[in-house]
Amino acid sequence: MLAHQNQEMVMALNFNEDFQRPRSGIGHPGMDAPFGTYPTKDGWVTIAMSPYRTLVGVLGNDDLLVYDDPEKLFAQRDEIWRRLAAETGKWTTAALLDALLAADIWCGEVKSHLQAAEDPQVRHMGLVTSYEHPRAGTVKVVAPAVRHSETPATIRKPAPLVGQHTREILGEFGYSDDQISAWLASGAAFADEDA
Repeated sequence: MLAHQNQEMVMALNFNEDFQRPRSGIGHPGMDAPFGTYPTKDGWVTIAMSPYRTLVGVLGNDDLLVYDDPEKLFAQRDEIWRRLAAETGKWTTAALLDALLAADIWCGEVKSHLQAAEDPQVRHMGLVTSYEHPRAGTVKVVAPAVRHSETPATIRKPAPLVGQHTREILGEFGYSDDQISAWLASGAAFADEDA
C-alpha cells in the first residue's frame, strides 16, 4: 500500500506533515453503508463489507436498525455514514477495533502517512529508505515494493531535474549543438546546465 501512495508518502516524509483527511462520505462510490472510513475520539477506522446488524450491535444503538435493508444501505448511505460516524466518534480507536474484531467485522486502523512510516512492520520490511540528492540533500522515499532475491531493486540515483537531459535527448533526435543552443537561447527549450 505504501508503493501505491508513493507521491503522498514522499511529501509527508520530507515535509514532516500529513494530509488532512476529509470528514465525509462512504469510502467507494459503488459500495453501500457501512463500507467506509469513520472517525473515533483519537483517529480513524475503516469498516469494510460487514453485516450491518452486527455492526449496530457492537455500536450499541438499536435505532440504527431502521436502515437494515439492502436498498436503504445503498440509497441512504451518506445519511447512514453520518449516523454511524456519530457512534464511532464515541470510541477510542483501540477500543473500537477490539470490539469490531471480536465480532468478526472487517476493519482496521487508518494511519496517517507518518504513522505508517513508523509502523513496526514497515520498519521490519525496510519499506522506507532514502538517497542523497545533489541539491535537496537527503530525500526519504518508499523503497521498491517488489523484492527479488537474485535481482533486488535499488534506488541508485535520484530522479532527473527538469531540463537535466535536454541537450542529450535533443542530440539523440539528431539535432546539432548549434540548433539546441539556439533553442535554449530563444527560450523555445529549457536546459538545466548545472545539473
